[in-house]
Amino acid sequence: MSELVLDADRLRKQLQRMTLSNDRRKQLNARVRRVLERKNKQMIRQECGPDGTPWAPRKKNLKKKNAKKLSGAKRDQLRVKSFGDSITVTFHTRWNRILSHVHHYGRRETRTAAWAAKVYRKKNDGPPNRGLARALKSAGYKIRRKNARGKATTKSPPVKWIIANMTERQCVVALKRLRGEDSKQSWTIQLPARPLVGTHDDAVMAEVKRFFKEK
Repeated sequence: MSELVLDADRLRKQLQRMTLSNDRRKQLNARVRRVLERKNKQMIRQECGPDGTPWAPRKKNLKKKNAKKLSGAKRDQLRVKSFGDSITVTFHTRWNRILSHVHHYGRRETRTAAWAAKVYRKKNDGPPNRGLARALKSAGYKIRRKNARGKATTKSPPVKWIIANMTERQCVVALKRLRGEDSKQSWTIQLPARPLVGTHDDAVMAEVKRFFKEK
């Protein structure tokens, strides 16, 4: 399944019991569609599920503005369409439907070292941060150097030298070797469900009642 589709079953059953002209039915569908779009965008903006439950927290290193950008993208891509007596909540473009499906239901994924090396290649080939350089130095990392007599010796390099001459990837590999840690070849991560859309039955039925009172 590559998209999120929710049918307003309760509304459809109610409409089936009513005798409405085609024009009146189209008017009601349009109003229900606007209610669903407004309510779903509102909950996405607040980063809550349809029932008001806050989404599962993200990693601490994910900046708030990026989190807002994510929710904003989902909100702006949301589409509500009507087909006969059915109201469908979906997202614009196939890629957004796939991402929204994962966001809504969550997913369990297996990652590999080869995948990580490819995805984070540019980042890992950059210089290490000061914290990683200090950790490597504290773990006992040494380099071979020749002294004034031309004899090879080993010494602990300063943090500045590590930052200037080593990549992040090299530091991680060296640190794991010094600590006796084995590099994982694969691991599993669980992406938590962060529900995006719902039928919002109470708001929909309230709009239906207002529609018939205006008759």
